[in-house]
Amino acid sequence: MTQKLSWPPIIERAANIVLSYEISVTLRQLFYRLVSEELIPNSQTTYKALSARTAALRRHNEFPPLYDRGRKVLQAPHWASADAGVVQFVEDYFRLDRTLGQDKSTFEAVLAEEDDQRAQMRVQLTGGEVR
Repeated sequence: MTQKLSWPPIIERAANIVLSYEISVTLRQLFYRLVSEELIPNSQTTYKALSARTAALRRHNEFPPLYDRGRKVLQAPHWASADAGVVQFVEDYFRLDRTLGQDKSTFEAVLAEEDDQRAQMRVQLTGGEVR
């Protein structure tokens, strides 16, 4: 038989977890942190309950914001031609090292597989908010 959860201390711990990060946290990350601390069971029912409770509190500004990528269709970038793609890539990603007296330009890139990772790295690299 499953034990009924006492949500107030769980929600308090959840808020502390979110506030402990310097980057935005997703609901899924929060859920698994709570599971790893053995405060909640790893079940779809509990995930949905956590989602509903934190959403209700966020609507009243009583819980820290969570990062939500939303449900959108991801589409690979595309261009009218290969030349247009190269030009766009250079404009978007290529920056010259502005050091005086340089004989070579440099290219720096950070690659990430998942949207969450890209968003979190953007915050770390720019000091800005996750979009």
